[in-house]
Amino acid sequence: MKKIIVLSLIILFLGLTLTPCVYGDNTKVIKEKEKIETTSENDLNLGGSLSGYVTDLFKRPIKGAKVNVFFHGTNGEDYTDSEGYYHISNISICRCLKDVTISKVGFKTKIVSLSIYENSTFDLSLKPSFFY
Repeated sequence: MKKIIVLSLIILFLGLTLTPCVYGDNTKVIKEKEKIETTSENDLNLGGSLSGYVTDLFKRPIKGAKVNVFFHGTNGEDYTDSEGYYHISNISICRCLKDVTISKVGFKTKIVSLSIYENSTFDLSLKPSFFY
């Protein structure tokens, strides 16, 4: 009889601890989650830009290096000109980091995470791939 009572108490205790607790109205939390999940590119502030120069270790410009910014499922990219200059516009402005990938055949690909706002600048130096 004692075993049945102890077993019943354990089952009751486990049942109470495994029951989900709900406090108040979860509607606001659900709506905020839906809002985040349904944010589209049209809802973002695309007023950010990133520009700068890509050079080698001796500060010589690298022509034709690909600079790619990945943000919110979208890519923005540009190739450097003969002076090593690039400019990417229409980047979302938010409180987040964006992955910037810089690549060129013969050089080691570089990935950096940046906060990008209006008129952001970032210069990079790439190492030749034979250094690795």
